[in-house]
Amino acid sequence: MKSFANPTFIFSVLGIGYILVHVAKANARVIQGLEFPLFDLPDSFGELMFPVVLTLLGERALGMVSRFLAARRHQASDHGVRAHGKGWMLTVALLEGSNLDAVDSTESDPYVVFTCNGQSKISSIKFLTLKPQWNDIFSFDAMDGAPALMEVDLYGSSGLHKETALLGHTEVNFLSSKLSDLGDMWVSLTRNVVLAGESHLHLRIFIENNKGTDIVREYHEKLEREVGRKVSINSAQKNAAFQMHFGLPQEEFLIKDFKCELRKEGTIKFGRLHLSPRTICFRTDIFYQDCTFFFIWEDIESIREVPPSTIRSSSLLIILRKGKGLVSNHEGTSFDEEGRQSFLFQTFTSFEAASRIIMTIWKSRDPKQKVGLVEEEAGSPLCIGGIDESLMSEVFSSSLPLNISFVMELDNGGEFEQRVMKKVGCTEYTVTAWEPVKVDACVPEAGELQAWKAPAMVQW
Repeated sequence: MKSFANPTFIFSVLGIGYILVHVAKANARVIQGLEFPLFDLPDSFGELMFPVVLTLLGERALGMVSRFLAARRHQASDHGVRAHGKGWMLTVALLEGSNLDAVDSTESDPYVVFTCNGQSKISSIKFLTLKPQWNDIFSFDAMDGAPALMEVDLYGSSGLHKETALLGHTEVNFLSSKLSDLGDMWVSLTRNVVLAGESHLHLRIFIENNKGTDIVREYHEKLEREVGRKVSINSAQKNAAFQMHFGLPQEEFLIKDFKCELRKEGTIKFGRLHLSPRTICFRTDIFYQDCTFFFIWEDIESIREVPPSTIRSSSLLIILRKGKGLVSNHEGTSFDEEGRQSFLFQTFTSFEAASRIIMTIWKSRDPKQKVGLVEEEAGSPLCIGGIDESLMSEVFSSSLPLNISFVMELDNGGEFEQRVMKKVGCTEYTVTAWEPVKVDACVPEAGELQAWKAPAMVQW
């Protein structure tokens, strides 16, 4: 109740109490002037001013009560909720805030929302303060891969019936920060209004893996099952060189690298595309074409395969979300009409292998793509013919003219059918009448198309 320990609320309560005591002790007054029964008017300027002052104080007090009720209504937070599962565990401690923005002129009821890998955690609301003390702890459920980015949004409200407003935003990049620095850090918020000073939040972040130590082998085995091909594990020396070239932490390992070209408006840069669980990186092979950058998978909005031209092979066009991208060198990037960065990679040694691995990793990292994968797995059954065509390559094909009456002769139960079944080893073969059956889900509908089946009694 320390939120009500201020002069406005105290004077309002004392004033109301004083009037109630006075009414209880006062005698019934004589009706005079323009008064009539049950309608008492003030008899002096003092009696006229006192209700006005008391009304203003009461209005302020009711506003404080409404804000307190709003804070209590949203008080349920994720503080102390235990995480579930095994994998990469993310724990965030929200300690305090400094110089936060106010929703109205001087006051606000702030709270913070943390978002990582599709999960969101909400802090408790602090009442009427711009320097809140939270001491909230949040544990995210286990993740298959190490987190790359966490979004932090600061919200505030100013009353029971007023909507919350976004007061600040920032992103914590786990790739560009050392684990030791995450243990105690102040993050600056991007503010919606220009004010003196900066808004800060005091955080403590801890990342650990409770699934086991053989992370690289397990990741490669899972990726091999998804892409349907062998993905070799790189040596420790190659991983160390990869981490050094792109300034990545030690827990980030190289999955696969492909030799390719980065094309931009007629300019071609020759290099290698490196893939890791959290990043996609590019580095030129030629010293005078210095171009090194990386961005995280979650920043990608779309990946499209560009058909080959007359002199070029197929290409991969990667488009990032607007305002996203951890690119350190913009020489290899292009911007579309919406202001999004795009990258065109081409001339892969094996375009099919590169495209399949890139698409698989991206879909496993992006929350929206994960939903699409689940819907595909839970959707309608695939046709067997479609699977065979996608997995088998054509070796030989031949077309023979055939009369439809000859085909129907095979199943009309006549002498020709009897000879055929005898040749294949069937004895005592008898034919029953035709029966209509339901069209299978894999057969395309065409008007009133029906399938027919003639069950037969066969003895081999």
